[in-house]
Amino acid sequence: PPPASAAELRARARALAAQSAFAEAAHVLHSALVTRLAAEGRLVADPSRTIGDHARALRRGDQATWHAYRAFGRRYEVVLYGDGRCDATRWAELDALAAPILDAPPAPPARAA
Repeated sequence: PPPASAAELRARARALAAQSAFAEAAHVLHSALVTRLAAEGRLVADPSRTIGDHARALRRGDQATWHAYRAFGRRYEVVLYGDGRCDATRWAELDALAAPILDAPPAPPARAA
């Protein structure tokens, strides 16, 4: 099967959150962001790249996208590298922080960094 789209990943993340699987939902939501941004050519979807690598790639482009991703990334890093927990409150914050990117109209393709 073809890779999941950003919209499919977001729907999967929300379904996981509805089942109280918040940490897994957070990881899938981040995948949705990376998938969306990679589809637009704003970054390379490579599992070896870190949140910081993605942020550096985005900084060279649209500043609003860079700021939105960094805001998400700072909160997501607490789940990923901090205490490893994600509750309903953290999930809601992450979902809201992802919205400016995932709800935006598709950007014209750019060269990936």
